[in-house]
Amino acid sequence: MPFEYGSILPTFTLAKKLISRNHRVFYGGHSDIEPFIRREGFEYISLFSDIYPANSFIPAKNIEFNSNQLKEHGSKESRPGTPSSQMTLEYYRQIGDGVVAEIMRKNRIDVVIGNDLKWEASVLPARQAEIPVHLLLTGLQCFRSSGLPPPDSFLIPDNSLSYKFKNGLEWITIYRARLRGIKEAKRLGEPPPPEIFLKEVCQKFKLEFRCCGEGWAFPVMDEMVTCPRSFDFPQALRSSHRLYLGHTVDLERKESEFDWSWYDPSKKLVYFSMGTHSEQYPLAPEVFGKAIEALRKLPHLQALINLGAGESLEKFRQNPPGNVVFAKRVPQLAVLRKASLMITNGGLGTVKECILNEVPMIVLPQAFDQNGNAARVFFHDLGEVFGSQTLTVEELTGAIQRILESQDVIAPALKKMKNSFSDETELDMAIARLEGESSL
Repeated sequence: MPFEYGSILPTFTLAKKLISRNHRVFYGGHSDIEPFIRREGFEYISLFSDIYPANSFIPAKNIEFNSNQLKEHGSKESRPGTPSSQMTLEYYRQIGDGVVAEIMRKNRIDVVIGNDLKWEASVLPARQAEIPVHLLLTGLQCFRSSGLPPPDSFLIPDNSLSYKFKNGLEWITIYRARLRGIKEAKRLGEPPPPEIFLKEVCQKFKLEFRCCGEGWAFPVMDEMVTCPRSFDFPQALRSSHRLYLGHTVDLERKESEFDWSWYDPSKKLVYFSMGTHSEQYPLAPEVFGKAIEALRKLPHLQALINLGAGESLEKFRQNPPGNVVFAKRVPQLAVLRKASLMITNGGLGTVKECILNEVPMIVLPQAFDQNGNAARVFFHDLGEVFGSQTLTVEELTGAIQRILESQDVIAPALKKMKNSFSDETELDMAIARLEGESSL
């Protein structure tokens, strides 16, 4: 039951592969997402429509609740994209009461794949209905026991004592922050954070529930990762409980029409986007401003800047450089086929699409798992990485020139990673596992 486009797109490749093998695939979630799913030709089951009215989940405005967000928004009126605490509690009640499990039984579902952003809406009902279930990870989340850093960390693992000490501190910091949020909610008399309910329900179904980063907590169970193992750190554990699905980028997905009249094929194209959530990032206005000034200093280049769906970044259309074009919605695959460089916040989907198009990256991570993705880009020599708080216009200008003028390291690394992405063995293994669990 994913509530944002970035968590839906990686599922299309797996779904289409299953359909090509004569399996029937249902997506389930709120009705706001239904038109987007049906446009791709998939069947859809609407869930929780009696709780959340239309437009409750607007992908560009989506907010995933953690304890601090519940404290901030729980007593306020609901607004588009922000469910109220009353809605949230009713959502969990329906899950606990088996409403979704009964829908699964009625539709004779054989295997369930639960998206990580709203895994409780699929994993727990599947357990209630005694249906085989896998947790679909749209990022490279991990538990502390893996030996890897948290997914929102820029640490790069090695065998040194220094790394082990720093990694331990980062995990402890995350645990403490989550505990503080829970205690504060109790002190204020607010509804308990969702993870309290989820932990209790997981115990009921004999699922171990663990924190795997700030804002993330999952049951320990069979996992499918929407990324090739080759992009992860070499230290990532090999386990029969974790299957990598390959790149999962649907290269044939339907994209919107776009006006290319401004494009000059004789000039190198720099593409800048901070993804669906761009206006939610506190540093976004500053980063956009620095990127525009850097591009102003490079008039021999042309640039396309994706402002995203929000309105707060529209101010940058005023007094733009002559070599910069702005858009609110961009057909990203089509753009990357023309681009020589991408400046990105480091969402995993975008990073994978850059690799498949052999486009070098400048990564400016903002939140969520973007630090971890940036660390892997840096580790594999696929681009350069900067912290948004300390980034200067001069640094960004220099990085753009450096990457476009010389790719002795980056270009071969991108080609090597792309070749590893082309191997469909991982996806085939996952399909075989699903078919083995299905009664079909």
